[in-house]
Amino acid sequence: MAVLKCRIGLWPSLVVVGFLAAGCSSSDWWSGSGAGDSPVQEKAFAIDAVKLIRPDIERGDEEATYSQSRYMLNAQARLLLRYESLSEKKSVLETKPLRLRIYGATAADVDAIRANARVCPVTRPWMMAATWMAAHPWRKGEWAPGGDLDEAECVAADAVAADGLCTEVDAVCFDLTRWYKLWISEHPDAPENYGFALVTGVPFMIYGDAAPARAPRIQWFETASPM
Repeated sequence: MAVLKCRIGLWPSLVVVGFLAAGCSSSDWWSGSGAGDSPVQEKAFAIDAVKLIRPDIERGDEEATYSQSRYMLNAQARLLLRYESLSEKKSVLETKPLRLRIYGATAADVDAIRANARVCPVTRPWMMAATWMAAHPWRKGEWAPGGDLDEAECVAADAVAADGLCTEVDAVCFDLTRWYKLWISEHPDAPENYGFALVTGVPFMIYGDAAPARAPRIQWFETASPM
């Protein structure tokens, strides 16, 4: 078994893409039984665009809305999430689902996430300067309060996966396979990776992008290329 882990920090302009933190890991194992079989790899990458939006926070550069170790969410607080490089991944969904994995801060938070949280596709581009009322601070940046979301495609939390993902007691996963197919894999020449929003009507706290071991992650399996 081979295991690779890495983490990269980027600090471009907040207005353009904001403070980004990316991490990655790869675990390989042989799924076949004969000569020439290729290993199946689990890919897990930290979400590199994470932005809290609330009606009471009007400034897009408010420091409490990005690069935090924890975020408190409720009916008036949502988290925008996007893995910037997902559009470049060509081997996603070869055999298994694409998932978002988040971590509750306490056991009660995990229960609240499983019972109440939804992940909804965002339907237009947004910047790290996004707020509750605007996707970006420039002309025509306004959007619906809480973001332009595809409410019909929201997904609830998964049960514990049989494939070994999300088995940690504080982890919760959401199946993003349909979102990926609709927005990215069916538009290979111009994929529309606008990310998604974590929404809830019940308060809970999750670990954020500044908590390396518990940051929100995107993960999938793919077949490794032959050596």
